Amino acid sequence: MDPDLRADYIKQMQAVMYEDCPGFTTVFPLKLEAYRTDKWDGWSRSNNGNGAAFLAASMPLPYSQLTPKVAAEATSSTGLWVAIVVAVLVVVAVVVLLILRSRRSGPAMEE
Repeated sequence: MDPDLRADYIKQMQAVMYEDCPGFTTVFPLKLEAYRTDKWDGWSRSNNGNGAAFLAASMPLPYSQLTPKVAAEATSSTGLWVAIVVAVLVVVAVVVLLILRSRRSGPAMEE
């Protein structure tokens, strides 16, 4: 079938569906959704504040009250130790390079 003719038929079918509207939406069921309470603060809790954090689809207010949680500062000194190890390795590499370079040039000639 020709793609243009097919597109025309589809548009006509959509127009019929729009005009005749064979179905009616009578209810919008409330949907429960899960949330990342470890990443966001400000969730409304169910059961008078004692239950889980969730939101019914018809009440979007809690979304406006959300704020991202700030990551706690790391108290470990892993970054410091990594920097020290890298610095020591660089110093050792430079010393080895200088020793190898001095050996290649041969003995110094005296005049």
